[in-house]
Amino acid sequence: MFSSQAKAAPNPDIFKNHFERGMEAFGRSEFRVAKVHFVDAALALEKLIEGSHLPDVRAIRKETLVELTELAELCDEAETKRVSQSAAASRADGVSGAARKSAAGGDQVSLNVADFLFKDSRVRFDEIIGHEYAKDRLRDTMILPFRHSEAFRKKGIVPGGALLLFGPAGTGKTDLAAAAAAEVEADFYNVRCSDLLSKWYGDSERQVKALFSGIRKESPRAILFLDDCATLFASPADGSTSDVGRRVLGEFNVELQGIKSRGGERASELLVIAATNEPWIIDPGMLRRFQKGGGIVYMPLPELADREAIFKVKCVNDDLADDVDFSALAVATDGYSGSDITNVCQSAKLAALKEGIARNTEQPIAQRHLLEQISRIKPATPKPLLERFEQWNRDHGAH
Repeated sequence: MFSSQAKAAPNPDIFKNHFERGMEAFGRSEFRVAKVHFVDAALALEKLIEGSHLPDVRAIRKETLVELTELAELCDEAETKRVSQSAAASRADGVSGAARKSAAGGDQVSLNVADFLFKDSRVRFDEIIGHEYAKDRLRDTMILPFRHSEAFRKKGIVPGGALLLFGPAGTGKTDLAAAAAAEVEADFYNVRCSDLLSKWYGDSERQVKALFSGIRKESPRAILFLDDCATLFASPADGSTSDVGRRVLGEFNVELQGIKSRGGERASELLVIAATNEPWIIDPGMLRRFQKGGGIVYMPLPELADREAIFKVKCVNDDLADDVDFSALAVATDGYSGSDITNVCQSAKLAALKEGIARNTEQPIAQRHLLEQISRIKPATPKPLLERFEQWNRDHGAH
């Protein structure tokens, strides 16, 4: 999920790159990602201020630095609002994203698979911290067959399949899937399942069919990542899904079954990786499909050593005070996800920046900044929910 880099020298391109990527992420409502880039842009700008000898330029840059810190704080507020709204709306009537386009055009379905293609994933497989079992499963189900596809095809095996990743939010499911795609030079399609839903009868099934057909047409080798798959795969008996969700289950079953079993256009190398934070509401038939295809794999919270490694990576380019103790920080964040720790680090950087601005001096990140954020930012996964994940893994997960 994270990679080490050497300390960066003052460079306006670093500031520009992080600022632009932050604005792009903000526009996509990816507020946590946007916050990371805004804070990194602010850190880069602070270095530029130090290296500037022109008073007017320093003044303008300091004003921009204040605005960047305000943007980063706005991301926290926007993310909190987005999460609360998403939880209420995800299963309301199924109209979002591509479905709204469908609603505007009656029963005409319009889906462009290029909208879901991510071409700039920079995460590599060996950079993912922890999750060794999940990486082993991906090696067995995808990396080995894709790297030796001709040998597998001679045995009548078409590389590909379906894998379900489940676990608490923020444990790196998307990063793992993207890194696996980069490992074998496969196209990576990242689809939020709610974007396939429509209130118009039959549209959701056609969206699913168009998605698979489009990927097979455009990509000889691809990974399709289905985020928040419980939106589509919830069991009708559970009562957690809409009529739209129940109708689309059959179409997904057909498509997943067809990944390896049919010839013609279906002979492309396609791996489906679905991810969910609510595995217990998924339809039993869909669970059996994943068990046969590639497995059901638990993505747990990071262990002590992994938490320490995440802290080190997230602070690798930062000006740190001598009292920063990564081991103590790892102990203090038991129950935190990788995303939670990233949020702690970014918030500590932001606090140090604001303190430096107020004092008109450079303020390194100290242990107190990090501990203050740990006391403020609580882990996103409560213990009862974590226990439920672990029990569900014992009952259904691959071992």
